[in-house]
Amino acid sequence: HKIPGPTLYKISSLFTLNDHRVEKRIVKVDTLHQKYGSVVQVAPNEVSLSHVSSLKKIYIDRNLPKSQFYGQFQNFDELNSFSMLDSGVHIKRKRLMAKLYSKTSVFMNSSQVHINDRVNNVLEFVGSHVGDGIDVYELFNSLAMDVVTFFEFGSKFSTNLILDLDQREIIKSFRASSSMWFYTTFFPSLWDYAATRETKTLSDGCREWIRAKFLEAYDDFLENGSNDDINMIKSLYDSQMVNKFGIGSELFDHTAAGHETTGTSLTYCCWELSRPANQYIQERIAQEMNEHFIKDDDVIELEKLDKLPYLDAVIMETIRLHAAIPGFEPRVVDSREFKVELSDGTQVELPGGTIVSVQPYTIHRDPKIFLEPNQFIPERWLPGKGESDDEYKSRIKSMRSMIFTFGQGNRMCLGMNLAMMEMKLCIGQLYWKFNSCISGDWCKDILTTKADAIMGYTSFHGKSKAELNDVE
Repeated sequence: HKIPGPTLYKISSLFTLNDHRVEKRIVKVDTLHQKYGSVVQVAPNEVSLSHVSSLKKIYIDRNLPKSQFYGQFQNFDELNSFSMLDSGVHIKRKRLMAKLYSKTSVFMNSSQVHINDRVNNVLEFVGSHVGDGIDVYELFNSLAMDVVTFFEFGSKFSTNLILDLDQREIIKSFRASSSMWFYTTFFPSLWDYAATRETKTLSDGCREWIRAKFLEAYDDFLENGSNDDINMIKSLYDSQMVNKFGIGSELFDHTAAGHETTGTSLTYCCWELSRPANQYIQERIAQEMNEHFIKDDDVIELEKLDKLPYLDAVIMETIRLHAAIPGFEPRVVDSREFKVELSDGTQVELPGGTIVSVQPYTIHRDPKIFLEPNQFIPERWLPGKGESDDEYKSRIKSMRSMIFTFGQGNRMCLGMNLAMMEMKLCIGQLYWKFNSCISGDWCKDILTTKADAIMGYTSFHGKSKAELNDVE
């Protein structure tokens, strides 16, 4: 009762559940933190936290167990590393897969060649549509799918959605399946009632596609082995610790999450760079690429690309302001003492079983760490004018400690290195060879000022979609 929060939310979880359902939870919780401070009760048994010390305590120091929220994310009736609630079981599974996504693996020659090849396909596609409006959400999801399937199924079964437009329908199927996340996680028994006929058809198509692809690749591996340096099927099969559909469950999860998150991040990055006020960023990226690479190279060396400071700043600012998964990441207080400190200094002990979480959307907008937090400013990641080397290192360390896009601790996203390099290569190459602007076919009212980016379903005072500006 000492923890601040809206009275109705403290009495019943129906209010926060409804916020989830209508996609307003993230902005709502952020607003509550602005009103009540870094500790807010958002349901009878749930507390939201927004301080970096809480971030480290929950996800790193204590590594609290996942809540049942994650338990529904299994596939083929098998758990995967994402849906495993037991930390010990999760760590054993994670160790089997960590090598696949390490920088060493991403920097392997075969991986570099493949990632470069798929990005070159993007350049080819864009080059053939210069002057046209391009749906970059579909394009970037296709790129991410083409990259992640290489790591999951192997080179022989990697997709090529960028150039094979007929196959891009699968992106819509995954999107339809993801759109039902609320019912999948909170009310799976109501899923069939809530889903439209089209959503059911598309979701079924998504599962059938991944199952068929997995079985084809798995059977081929058993019959012919693999010529790849590494892929997920080979890694898990060789471990002799995961059964057939346990492998399939991991592949389904990684394929879905791997393409949707990276595709979303690239889409937001492209939109930000295409805004009139941010055109200068395109020029700076092209200049930096020009200083380090030759334009005719078919393969850009990823180790070298990874060290470009301005390109890194653009991607870091993208994942800060537009985290692909910006909402809560719930954990459960275990039997050990767990205290939180309120803004007035009061210490409150949370009982075991309490759900606690930090959401990237809020912690990435801490004005004490990120000045003008709702503005897209890549330069914040670079040394400031008159800033000493020690001051810069201290500031960057503090900023990076707040970044929660890929999670933190043992549950941190396995594919982080792959996603970061894929985004850097795509954005670096695109803006080295092309310029982009916001298509008038998509939005007529394109703002020329640096208006804050906004999120979620916000009331636009009865305006139709045709009347919205590009930020809206």
